[in-house]
Amino acid sequence: AEAREAWAKVMSAELSEAAVVREAQQRAELLCHRSSEGRAQLEEARREKQRMTAEYEGLAKQEEQCLSALRHAEQRLSQMEEAEAAQALELGSRLQELRERQEQEVSDL
Repeated sequence: AEAREAWAKVMSAELSEAAVVREAQQRAELLCHRSSEGRAQLEEARREKQRMTAEYEGLAKQEEQCLSALRHAEQRLSQMEEAEAAQALELGSRLQELRERQEQEVSDL
């Protein structure tokens, strides 16, 4: 009888040990799966970051090109305005000369 009880305790302990081992294996598999999912999510986040960084750099380059074109256009406009002002002064000066010449011709008659 004692042998049977001892045998039953040994079998119960072995079954309990097997259950603990199975549970530990299941937990290890679950952790491995979660770790794998985490690595996949991290890799996806890295790719998204690279994509967004490239997009940002492209937009920054476009902005710089636009600002450069704007500065160039403003410079050309300023030069054109200066040229027009100089031309207007010259035309005003010529007009004054023509008037004076006409007045002189009229007075000479």
